[in-house]
Amino acid sequence: MTKHIKKLWQTQNYYQKASAASKKSLDHPALLEIAKFSKAALRILELGCGDGTKLASLTPKSKKRFGVDISKKAIDLAKKKFKDINFFQGDVEKGLIFQNQSFDLVYSAFVLEHLSNPEKFLKEAIRLTEIDGKIVFVAPNFGAPNRSSPCFKGSRIKKLFIGFLKDFLAIGKDFKELNWLKVKPRINEKYQPDFDTTVEPYLLTLQKFLEKNGIKTLKVNSLWSEELTSKSNQNVFRLLAYLKIYPFYFWGPHLFYVGERK
Repeated sequence: MTKHIKKLWQTQNYYQKASAASKKSLDHPALLEIAKFSKAALRILELGCGDGTKLASLTPKSKKRFGVDISKKAIDLAKKKFKDINFFQGDVEKGLIFQNQSFDLVYSAFVLEHLSNPEKFLKEAIRLTEIDGKIVFVAPNFGAPNRSSPCFKGSRIKKLFIGFLKDFLAIGKDFKELNWLKVKPRINEKYQPDFDTTVEPYLLTLQKFLEKNGIKTLKVNSLWSEELTSKSNQNVFRLLAYLKIYPFYFWGPHLFYVGERK
C-alpha cells in the first residue's frame, strides 16, 4: 500500500464522495442480500466499513455490529454518525484483535479492489467467521478476462485471450493464491471512482481460493443484470452467460460471493 493511497484515505473529500456512493449502492442486489442475512445474524463484522453507511443500513436482531477500516478519518466519521455501532481502526491484512470465530456474518463491499495482499485479507475474514457462519464479498469484477479497472494499462485483447485460456486451465484445480493482477493507482489525477484500485479481483479465482481454505460456496453471481455497457462483445458474453455456458457466467461486471465456513 503506497503512502499516497493512505494519504488519500485520510481526506474528508474522499469520504464525502464515498458516503454518497454508499447511499446510492444500498439498493445493489448484493447489498440487499447482505441485509437479508443480517436479520438472522447476532454478531456482524464489516471489513473496510468506510464511514459506516452500509453497516448502519442493516437491521440485525442484536446491536452487535462492528466495523473496521484502515483509515482513522473514516472511523472518526463513522463514530460521529452512528453511535450505536462499534467502530475500530485496524488493518485487516495485518490481523485484527478479535478472537477466532467471533462473528456469524462477516462481509466486505467494494474493498477487495483496494488491497495490497488480498490472500491475507481473505484468510483473516475466514478466521473471524464462526463455523456455519456466513462470509460475503462484493467487488467490481475487474479481473474477469473481458474487463479491467480504470488503472489497467495493458492490452485488453491480450487480457481477454489469456484470461479465457486460464479459465479453462483452472477447471478442477485448487488455488493456493489468487494471482490477481496488481495495478498502479491513478492517485496523481483528479479523483474518479476506482482510481485508487490496487488489484483486480475475479470471481472465479475467489471462489476456488475460498473453497481451498475451508469455505463452502452457497452462491456466486457476477451480476450480469447490472451490466451498463451496450457494447456488442459484452452483449454476446452476457447471452452466453444466460445460457449457463462456462466461463461466461463468471464474466459479469460485479463479483458477488456468499459462502459458509465448514
